[in-house]
Amino acid sequence: MDLEKTAKNLRTAGFSVQVFDSGAEAAEWLNRQVDGKTVGIGGSATVKALGLYELLKTHNTVYWHWEQDQDEARRNAETSPRRSGRHSSTRKRPVSQRAVTAATTARARNASAGRW
Repeated sequence: MDLEKTAKNLRTAGFSVQVFDSGAEAAEWLNRQVDGKTVGIGGSATVKALGLYELLKTHNTVYWHWEQDQDEARRNAETSPRRSGRHSSTRKRPVSQRAVTAATTARARNASAGRW
């Protein structure tokens, strides 16, 4: 995988891209970037492996159906003021979604280098 080419293509598509040497480095960066926000997490083994839920919930409101009662998760999803059936364009995504993309890019880099 050509990580620099991937990062360039993501930037061209309107994503904010950060490249990290480790998952821990990516998680700490995200933890500093996302503060005092409401964060919704879809099913993600990457988020779980990085420990992002635990980091972010200390200073954000975080909704994640893997960590909540299913009825509570459903109620939160139904009453979310930004609820949408489809993803918005990449240029309109909140920083938390772009940041998770950056973390996923870091994971791909580490996996290709045999670090994870």
